[in-house]
Amino acid sequence: MSNKLEEQLELFAKEDQQRLDSINGTLEKRGKSYGSFEDNANLSQSLMNIVKNAPGSENLHNSHLSALDMIFMKIARMVNGDPMHADNPHDIAGYAKLLENYVKQEGIK
Repeated sequence: MSNKLEEQLELFAKEDQQRLDSINGTLEKRGKSYGSFEDNANLSQSLMNIVKNAPGSENLHNSHLSALDMIFMKIARMVNGDPMHADNPHDIAGYAKLLENYVKQEGIK
């Protein structure tokens, strides 16, 4: 291999390691604020299963289900992580507002 190619490969390897370090740092930081991914997945999907098995759930549209899924994830993050992390209630309000906009737009009351 030429020196130029070797230098290029070394640069790519270094950049890959930097990206991996950055991702790992983000995951560690998020874990402290939000709890573990597995715990959040288990709780949020348990809540979603209650909704999906409830009478009348067949009337929910994909927009309802998506908003509820995101809201349940935020609830799980509050329960499993830092309950005082302000992003969670802020995001819940945002997803609720998106659902409200959808319902109003579609004329569903």
